[in-house]
Amino acid sequence: MLPESIVGVAKTRKRYGIAVSLFILYLIAYVDRANITILLADKPFTDALGITGDFTAQGLLMTFFLLTYGLANFITGAMSDKLGSRVILTIVCICWAVDMILMGFTSAFILMLIFRAVLGFAESPLTPTTDRLVMRWFPSSERNFANAIWLVGLTLAPVITLPLVAKITAVLGWRANFFIFGLIGLIIPIILIYRYVYDRPSDHPSISKWELEHIGDGLEVKKDAKADNKPSIWKRYDYWFLIASYSLAIGFGWGLMSWFPSYLTKELNISFINSSFLSALPWVASIVIVLIVSPLADRLKTRNWLLIVALTVSATLMYVATLFQNVTLIVTIMSIATGVVQICVFVSHFALQSMANSWNIATAGGVMNGTGYVWSALVPLAVGAIIDATGTFTSGFIFLIGTGLLGAILAIPVYVQELNGNKQVISEEPNQMI
Repeated sequence: MLPESIVGVAKTRKRYGIAVSLFILYLIAYVDRANITILLADKPFTDALGITGDFTAQGLLMTFFLLTYGLANFITGAMSDKLGSRVILTIVCICWAVDMILMGFTSAFILMLIFRAVLGFAESPLTPTTDRLVMRWFPSSERNFANAIWLVGLTLAPVITLPLVAKITAVLGWRANFFIFGLIGLIIPIILIYRYVYDRPSDHPSISKWELEHIGDGLEVKKDAKADNKPSIWKRYDYWFLIASYSLAIGFGWGLMSWFPSYLTKELNISFINSSFLSALPWVASIVIVLIVSPLADRLKTRNWLLIVALTVSATLMYVATLFQNVTLIVTIMSIATGVVQICVFVSHFALQSMANSWNIATAGGVMNGTGYVWSALVPLAVGAIIDATGTFTSGFIFLIGTGLLGAILAIPVYVQELNGNKQVISEEPNQMI
């Protein structure tokens, strides 16, 4: 039975509050996790930690975050299913803000690694919780675009923060970045969560009956979901192939993102400030491509073939970029490659939300995201080790190209299964209602 406060006639759009909140949360979270990439090009920062010229050690700063983030997803995804989105997001926002402030006080490399690992654990529930919210708050016809909104928050962060981090570092020093973003990450998210985020649409105090019905459009509702539901996601082979393809896709993106600023300063001899602005261009391309493609994807009868195409195109473009020495061409081509691979992210989450059940979506999302980030944790370290061994960034990029092409191949079974048709079925049992 719906709360009496639900409006029967008016057309509310409370689900947009969810989308905006997720956009801001990802924007802040990505600033916190990615500011290290630009600081690695700042000599006072690497001197303070004693890792100047040691690319393997520098790669560890990304690896410790990504590995902990990935492993924690296997736990925190299930926690989100049990505690609910509102509670889990509040906890993690407090944790990651405090951790950022602590990072600003340390000059010890070991402590910085520990704090990066803690940050990974604190941020790990965000993506599984997002899968849960998008599945419950958006009809299938809007999910690609809904997933694109939070992805734009993630990709907009480098556009804003890479130049901003460089400027703050140049004026106030590298420690100021951690203090400033730590405080921002504490105040703004808490306000948004308590104002807009509810675990289920029916929990919202002022949602309309029209919007509840709209959210239900395209969902086949069964009263006895466990007796007459789609197969368990753990038994679906396309889910496991999706995990493999998704892992290689985000590993490709993290590998490029982690080393692109250093590539510009050390391989192409571009100044630190100029490289920070150029490093933001791939993410500008990502925003444009994601916002154009996502609403079009929602209109398609099948979408998973986009995984194959996007990974193939991204890997090919990155290979082409290695053939040139012209800075403008390299930045342009790699920017497009970065933007195209982001298509894989929102399409993969749409595929997951179509496969999973309403009561285990965050758990399934945690396994997928966790596996992806465990792999991604190894990629910056591997690329750094390859650069150390060969003395050139190109060899590290060739490694990324190979992983991208393999991801495209592994996405083929996901598309084949989609062709068989997988209509969404949602449980309406107590404590499992959308």
